[in-house]
Amino acid sequence: MNGGLNQNVEFEGTTYHIQIENKEKQNSFEVRVYVEGMILFRKLHSYFEKIDGLTSQEEIQKNVEEELKKLFLITKVAIERGKIKKI
Repeated sequence: MNGGLNQNVEFEGTTYHIQIENKEKQNSFEVRVYVEGMILFRKLHSYFEKIDGLTSQEEIQKNVEEELKKLFLITKVAIERGKIKKI
């Protein structure tokens, strides 16, 4: 399985670090957004519904990877729309 992702996003002169960790035993991703080492946002996002009933490891992997990409984009857009911002 995919372990997750770490990526920096620049917005209005601030570097936001998006960290998404795969919590495989919980069928979830933990999303955290940091600025200068401080956590601004943290959320657990379940992907159980995306893999429930799938038997092929390839299908499971594909669905988990797609959900990871989607979650990253949603988080990036939230930053760009000011929903997650440095205080």
